[in-house]
Amino acid sequence: MSRWKLLAPLAAAAVLFGGVLLVRYATSSLDSTSDGTDSHSHIDPLDPHDSPPEVVACNAISIMLSWQPGPDTSSWEALHRAAPLLTGQLAATASSPPTPLPRQVPQWSSWAAARDTVSTAVSVLGKPTIRGDTATVTVSATQTVLHPGGQITPHRRSVLTVTLAHAENTWRVIRYTEEVR
Repeated sequence: MSRWKLLAPLAAAAVLFGGVLLVRYATSSLDSTSDGTDSHSHIDPLDPHDSPPEVVACNAISIMLSWQPGPDTSSWEALHRAAPLLTGQLAATASSPPTPLPRQVPQWSSWAAARDTVSTAVSVLGKPTIRGDTATVTVSATQTVLHPGGQITPHRRSVLTVTLAHAENTWRVIRYTEEVR
Protein backbone atom coordinates (compact mmCIF):
# COMPACT_ATOMS: atom_id res chain seq x y z
CA MET A 1 0.00 0.00 0.00
CA SER A 2 2.80 2.43 0.79
CA ARG A 3 4.25 1.75 -2.68
CA TRP A 4 1.03 3.12 -4.28
CA LYS A 5 1.13 6.19 -2.05
CA LEU A 6 4.58 6.95 -3.45
CA LEU A 7 3.85 6.11 -7.10
CA ALA A 8 0.46 7.85 -7.38
CA PRO A 9 1.82 11.42 -6.93
CA LEU A 10 4.71 10.69 -9.30
CA ALA A 11 2.33 9.34 -11.94
CA ALA A 12 0.04 12.35 -11.52
CA ALA A 13 3.01 14.72 -11.88
CA ALA A 14 4.18 12.91 -15.02
CA VAL A 15 0.69 13.12 -16.58
CA LEU A 16 0.44 16.83 -15.67
CA PHE A 17 3.89 17.56 -17.11
CA GLY A 18 3.00 15.67 -20.30
CA GLY A 19 -0.23 17.66 -20.58
CA VAL A 20 1.64 20.94 -20.21
CA LEU A 21 4.11 19.92 -22.92
CA LEU A 22 1.26 18.86 -25.22
CA VAL A 23 -0.61 22.17 -24.74
CA ARG A 24 2.61 24.15 -25.22
CA TYR A 25 3.42 22.28 -28.43
CA ALA A 26 -0.11 22.64 -29.79
CA THR A 27 -0.37 26.37 -29.09
CA SER A 28 3.10 27.22 -30.33
CA SER A 29 2.61 25.35 -33.60
CA LEU A 30 -0.82 26.96 -34.18
CA ASP A 31 0.29 30.50 -33.37
CA SER A 32 3.60 30.33 -35.18
CA THR A 33 4.17 32.33 -38.34
CA SER A 34 7.81 31.29 -38.50
CA ASP A 35 9.27 29.74 -41.61
CA GLY A 36 11.09 27.26 -39.39
CA THR A 37 14.44 29.02 -39.33
CA ASP A 38 16.17 30.62 -36.40
CA SER A 39 17.91 33.67 -37.79
CA HIS A 40 19.38 34.81 -34.46
CA SER A 41 18.88 38.35 -35.71
CA HIS A 42 19.96 41.11 -33.36
CA ILE A 43 17.95 44.30 -33.13
CA ASP A 44 20.17 47.23 -32.24
CA PRO A 45 18.30 50.32 -31.00
CA LEU A 46 21.32 52.43 -32.01
CA ASP A 47 21.10 51.33 -35.67
CA PRO A 48 18.42 53.48 -37.33
CA HIS A 49 19.06 52.12 -40.86
CA ASP A 50 15.72 51.34 -42.57
CA SER A 51 13.75 51.98 -39.34
CA PRO A 52 10.60 54.09 -39.54
CA PRO A 53 10.75 57.56 -37.93
CA GLU A 54 8.56 56.59 -34.97
CA VAL A 55 10.96 53.77 -34.00
CA VAL A 56 13.99 56.06 -34.22
CA ALA A 57 12.18 58.78 -32.24
CA CYS A 58 11.21 56.34 -29.46
CA ASN A 59 14.69 54.83 -29.24
CA ALA A 60 16.43 58.21 -29.20
CA ILE A 61 14.15 59.74 -26.54
CA SER A 62 14.34 56.61 -24.39
CA ILE A 63 18.14 56.68 -24.47
CA MET A 64 18.41 60.45 -23.94
CA LEU A 65 16.06 60.46 -20.95
CA SER A 66 17.38 57.27 -19.28
CA TRP A 67 20.11 58.20 -16.83
CA GLN A 68 22.70 56.52 -14.63
CA PRO A 69 23.33 59.23 -12.01
CA GLY A 70 26.19 57.37 -10.30
CA PRO A 71 28.41 56.61 -13.30
CA ASP A 72 27.13 59.57 -15.34
CA THR A 73 28.32 63.02 -14.30
CA SER A 74 25.34 64.64 -16.04
CA SER A 75 22.43 63.97 -18.36
CA TRP A 76 24.72 64.90 -21.27
CA GLU A 77 26.18 61.37 -21.14
CA ALA A 78 22.76 59.95 -22.05
CA LEU A 79 22.60 62.38 -24.99
CA HIS A 80 26.07 61.16 -26.00
CA ARG A 81 24.87 57.50 -25.87
CA ALA A 82 22.09 58.43 -28.32
CA ALA A 83 24.52 60.09 -30.79
CA PRO A 84 24.09 57.45 -33.55
CA LEU A 85 20.38 58.40 -33.72
CA LEU A 86 20.97 62.15 -33.96
CA THR A 87 21.87 64.65 -36.68
CA GLY A 88 22.48 68.37 -37.09
CA GLN A 89 23.06 70.57 -34.05
CA LEU A 90 21.75 67.89 -31.69
CA ALA A 91 24.43 65.46 -32.95
CA ALA A 92 27.07 68.17 -32.60
CA THR A 93 25.97 68.80 -29.01
CA ALA A 94 26.16 65.06 -28.31
CA SER A 95 29.66 64.71 -29.75
CA SER A 96 31.65 66.39 -26.96
CA PRO A 97 30.81 67.43 -23.40
CA PRO A 98 29.74 71.04 -23.02
CA THR A 99 31.41 73.40 -20.60
CA PRO A 100 29.81 73.81 -18.18
CA LEU A 101 27.84 70.56 -18.06
CA PRO A 102 24.03 70.82 -18.13
CA ARG A 103 22.35 71.69 -14.86
CA GLN A 104 21.41 68.48 -13.11
CA VAL A 105 17.88 67.67 -12.02
CA PRO A 106 17.49 68.36 -8.28
CA GLN A 107 17.39 64.64 -7.34
CA TRP A 108 20.59 63.74 -9.26
CA SER A 109 22.96 63.61 -6.26
CA SER A 110 20.53 61.61 -4.11
CA TRP A 111 19.97 59.16 -6.98
CA ALA A 112 23.74 58.82 -7.42
CA ALA A 113 24.26 58.21 -3.70
CA ALA A 114 21.54 55.55 -3.69
CA ARG A 115 22.85 53.95 -6.94
CA ASP A 116 19.46 54.52 -8.58
CA THR A 117 18.92 54.62 -12.33
CA VAL A 118 16.24 56.42 -14.29
CA SER A 119 14.59 54.39 -17.03
CA THR A 120 12.36 55.95 -19.67
CA ALA A 121 9.54 54.21 -21.52
CA VAL A 122 8.41 55.94 -24.70
CA SER A 123 5.27 55.45 -26.75
CA VAL A 124 4.04 57.09 -29.93
CA LEU A 125 0.95 59.30 -29.70
CA GLY A 126 -0.78 59.25 -33.07
CA LYS A 127 0.62 58.83 -36.55
CA PRO A 128 3.85 60.50 -37.59
CA THR A 129 3.64 63.38 -40.03
CA ILE A 130 6.03 62.91 -42.95
CA ARG A 131 6.69 65.69 -45.45
CA GLY A 132 9.49 64.86 -47.86
CA ASP A 133 12.65 64.19 -45.87
CA THR A 134 11.24 65.53 -42.58
CA ALA A 135 9.07 63.69 -40.07
CA THR A 136 7.40 64.82 -36.87
CA VAL A 137 6.49 62.29 -34.20
CA THR A 138 4.68 63.06 -30.94
CA VAL A 139 5.66 60.75 -28.09
CA SER A 140 4.90 60.23 -24.44
CA ALA A 141 7.96 59.68 -22.23
CA THR A 142 7.52 58.21 -18.75
CA GLN A 143 10.57 58.28 -16.48
CA THR A 144 10.77 55.82 -13.60
CA VAL A 145 13.43 55.64 -10.89
CA LEU A 146 14.72 52.10 -10.40
CA HIS A 147 16.15 51.48 -6.93
CA PRO A 148 18.78 48.77 -6.26
CA GLY A 149 16.40 46.89 -3.93
CA GLY A 150 13.89 46.38 -6.74
CA GLN A 151 11.49 49.19 -5.84
CA ILE A 152 10.37 51.68 -8.45
CA THR A 153 9.29 55.30 -8.09
CA PRO A 154 7.48 57.23 -10.83
CA HIS A 155 9.44 60.37 -11.67
CA ARG A 156 8.01 62.30 -14.61
CA ARG A 157 5.76 62.02 -17.63
CA SER A 158 6.12 64.37 -20.56
CA VAL A 159 4.87 64.75 -24.11
CA LEU A 160 7.52 65.57 -26.69
CA THR A 161 7.45 66.56 -30.34
CA VAL A 162 10.37 64.94 -32.13
CA THR A 163 11.55 66.18 -35.54
CA LEU A 164 13.60 63.83 -37.72
CA ALA A 165 15.47 64.16 -41.01
CA HIS A 166 15.78 61.39 -43.59
CA ALA A 167 18.98 60.76 -45.54
CA GLU A 168 20.51 57.57 -46.98
CA ASN A 169 17.59 55.34 -45.88
CA THR A 170 18.01 56.53 -42.31
CA TRP A 171 15.88 58.74 -40.06
CA ARG A 172 17.74 60.70 -37.38
CA VAL A 173 16.50 63.14 -34.73
CA ILE A 174 17.14 66.83 -35.46
CA ARG A 175 15.46 68.23 -32.36
CA TYR A 176 12.80 67.59 -29.77
CA THR A 177 10.63 69.93 -27.74
CA GLU A 178 8.48 69.34 -24.72
CA GLU A 179 4.84 70.20 -25.18
CA VAL A 180 3.23 72.29 -22.50
CA ARG A 181 -0.13 70.80 -21.56
